[in-house]
Amino acid sequence: MAAPYLGDIPDNGATVHFMWATNTASGLSVTRSTDGSIEVWKDPAGENQATMAWGITDTEDIDGLTGVHGCALNTASAFYAATCNYTVVLRKATIDTHVVNAPLAHFSIENRAPVIENGASIQSTYTQVVANGASAQLNYNGIVANGASLGPILTDTSELQTDWVNGGRLDLLLDANGASIQTVHLKTTNLPADPADDSDIDAQLAANAATIQVNYLAIIANGATGEANNTAIAANGASIQLNYDGIAANGASIQENYDSLETDTMAELSALPAAAPKWKVALMALYMALRNASLRTASEYRMSNDVGTVILEKDLSDDGTTFTASKLRIP
Repeated sequence: MAAPYLGDIPDNGATVHFMWATNTASGLSVTRSTDGSIEVWKDPAGENQATMAWGITDTEDIDGLTGVHGCALNTASAFYAATCNYTVVLRKATIDTHVVNAPLAHFSIENRAPVIENGASIQSTYTQVVANGASAQLNYNGIVANGASLGPILTDTSELQTDWVNGGRLDLLLDANGASIQTVHLKTTNLPADPADDSDIDAQLAANAATIQVNYLAIIANGATGEANNTAIAANGASIQLNYDGIAANGASIQENYDSLETDTMAELSALPAAAPKWKVALMALYMALRNASLRTASEYRMSNDVGTVILEKDLSDDGTTFTASKLRIP
């Protein structure tokens, strides 16, 4: 049986307690005929491996129970440090006439990622996804409202284009006034001489004719300007139509994205999530932990998928003072 994991403890010099047992080959409880020694190995099998055999309290047959022993480790020593792993080892004990060497337990000091912080990160990701979805809906509603406001603008622009084209209402008014002014000009040149004051009538007619001619030329020039304005309005109207079509297309795209958030589903996890997963994976892990069947004992937690197959598990321990949990892993 594997040595139990005592958890990832804080680097605060606390005393670590655990219990272990000695048994015969048939499973009966038996005390040690030779106690041997209990050692603590630091970073076993690593470059920094070190061993300590002091600061350890070994209580044999605790409270008079044969074969049940207690062990206490004082972690106030500099030998115990953060980001390190430790294994408690029994060396050369005689149990049921046999010499036994065995690992009894293992633990770490501030060398594991906290599960609670990962849960908080998943919750934060989920909250952000919901907020972004609501923001997308608001943007879509705004675009639809603005699209409705563009309708009257397009209608007015179309009327201007109709009025300014050759043969339109404004063009016909200019043409009609120009012909009338020309008629007046012709008639004034044919008026008979004033019997009372011939020179005065001639002077007035000449002055009026000159003014009418200036006005006529100004109207012709304004007509050309109006035609140029009509061309510019037509170009601007086409540009407004393109902008309106673009807004309508973007509104449809936003609606599709919003509909996707409403209807798309996510598959259940089938593997251990990465330390920095995509938001869908992180959200599904939290959802499965809340929805699906699970098993929790004093030493283990198991999480199942929808059909009841265990897909993830972790070790648990509680010595009455400290509850610890290992990282999730594949069974």
